[in-house]
Amino acid sequence: MTCPPCTHDCEQGKACPAKSKQAIKNLESQEPVAWGVFEGNLHDMFFTQEEAQEMARLKGSHAEVKPLYTRARGEQA
Repeated sequence: MTCPPCTHDCEQGKACPAKSKQAIKNLESQEPVAWGVFEGNLHDMFFTQEEAQEMARLKGSHAEVKPLYTRARGEQA
């Protein structure tokens, strides 16, 4: 069974690494809906990148700012 966008025989379905990479690439081509400040397993969400960067600066060197994306309803990763 070949599953798009795979070019190899794939029996992994949704767990297929090629599908996951393509889904991430599609999401990252969009504008982020918000920005997250991640610190270990904890995260806070902010609506602007500047707010997130300021909070990360206040939290210290272990905090990381990452964009947050959304999928269209019914779209599979």
